[in-house]
Amino acid sequence: MMRRELLAAIALAPVPLWAQTLPPPVHGLPGRIRLAGTPAMAQVAAEWARAFTMRNPGIEVTLALHGSDVAMAGLYTATCDIALIGREATKPEVQAFEWVYRFRPTGIPVLKGSVATPGQSPALAVMVHPGNPVASLRVDDLRAAFGDEGTRTRRWGDLGLGGDWAERPINLHAPEAESGTGRHFRATVLGNSNRLAWPRFREYPVPPRPEAAEAEAAAALHHALARDPEGLAIGAAGASVRSVPIVGNDGVPVSLDAASVQAGRYPLARSVMAYHAASAGRPVHRETLAFLRFMLTPEAQLLASAASDYLALPAGAAQEAGAALG
Repeated sequence: MMRRELLAAIALAPVPLWAQTLPPPVHGLPGRIRLAGTPAMAQVAAEWARAFTMRNPGIEVTLALHGSDVAMAGLYTATCDIALIGREATKPEVQAFEWVYRFRPTGIPVLKGSVATPGQSPALAVMVHPGNPVASLRVDDLRAAFGDEGTRTRRWGDLGLGGDWAERPINLHAPEAESGTGRHFRATVLGNSNRLAWPRFREYPVPPRPEAAEAEAAAALHHALARDPEGLAIGAAGASVRSVPIVGNDGVPVSLDAASVQAGRYPLARSVMAYHAASAGRPVHRETLAFLRFMLTPEAQLLASAASDYLALPAGAAQEAGAALG
């Protein structure tokens, strides 16, 4: 059984009576913070740990950046204090935490994802062949094209193109459905549905190598789309294809760029989330709370931007996240 399937099975299983009588494992050790998360955050996390410990020499920060799935499992087994992941926690991950603690994990955004860097929570670009004339698309258009429930879109005429484009079929390209990008797409656009238009759907698997794996999959997708005039793709943006603006809630098409991602206007952007255990009426581990607050400071945001392609939170978003910590 795959790791994600195992975690989902654990999360959805009923809680046995004997387990309900056991005290949950305890987070937080005096003078220590255990941070788990995605390997893509390694350089950022190292810079944060260095800067934090310089100002708090009595606190040790340990890093275990082996993956977002592993980090969330570490949070509900209390082998880490902060799970730093490049997406929002999935429903099974939240349920697994609730299974143990009887309350939901608390998550705050600490960075915006990158614009187009594979592995660094890139915004989902909607891409076509450079010769495709489509001007913009809605999220509902993507749901109808990629999904297999409700309204179904199968030809470019269904997306507003006329002339000889009207009867051309839509060929779908996307990262594999169980990759981080694939799951984010299904959660954001398809409501976590696995009902995709599989007969017209080409997946690009992420190679089983940690370094540059997502970049290789993205490059393969871009190469194929650049040779497919009828193609429609989602994933990290690429130079050899054209990114299509997405119509926002106000009805105005929004292009994918750093400004729209950072301001929260691009509908398919991602955030880096930090999850921790915070039950009502009980104080959060002092060291954990201090590190969470540090990540939201202008200093930490600048360090992250200098060390990676992640984008800093707007000042207002950082203040709002800080207020949620209490």
